[in-house]
Amino acid sequence: MASTNSLLKSFLALAFAACFSNFVFSQVFETKIWLGSNFSHIQGDGLSGLKKTGLHAGIGLSSDLGPKIGWNIDLLYNRRGSSNRFRPGKHRDHPGISLHYAEIPMYLAFYDWEDISYEGNPYHRMRFIAGLGVGRLLRSEFHDSFSADKDLIEELEDRFNRTDFNWLIGAGIHLSEKLSLNIRYTRSILPLFDSKKNSDIRARSLLGSFVTINLGFHI
Repeated sequence: MASTNSLLKSFLALAFAACFSNFVFSQVFETKIWLGSNFSHIQGDGLSGLKKTGLHAGIGLSSDLGPKIGWNIDLLYNRRGSSNRFRPGKHRDHPGISLHYAEIPMYLAFYDWEDISYEGNPYHRMRFIAGLGVGRLLRSEFHDSFSADKDLIEELEDRFNRTDFNWLIGAGIHLSEKLSLNIRYTRSILPLFDSKKNSDIRARSLLGSFVTINLGFHI
């Protein structure tokens, strides 16, 4: 809990700094605050569907490269993982897993549907994004664990890949000039756990993916 509170305080401090910097660089950059939910899945957990929900929050910075294209970089906290009855090994039931990541996605945005705000400012209502990201696993938690599972759980956690590289695509629509509704699909390139590199552990490889639905507050 303490580490989670510290992380949230850090994001608030960064959000404040981003808001302040936006006054200085308002002619060049746009600052955004993201808040939403992740719906995640781990391939290899023995389950199907996006059954794990978690917090998505952070800040973003963007700048136009042309009339209908721009670059973006975000600093995000993402909670993802697998729901209860996580099954990394054959014929065994295991607890759900929560993965806490700090992530930096970098992507291009392509704009469409130009409109004018009530204040007379031009903006684009639609955008489509594609890019790459890097993440760092801050903490992992298993839920509802049983004593029979603890040895395997500890072995898995020790072998988790702490660095995540991923690709993402998505789209967003502006509800107003300063508020947008967005959806992203993110998929890891590197497995969280690689069974080929850890053949001494009887468990499947684990590869994460998640869908994010968020609100964007454009400052």
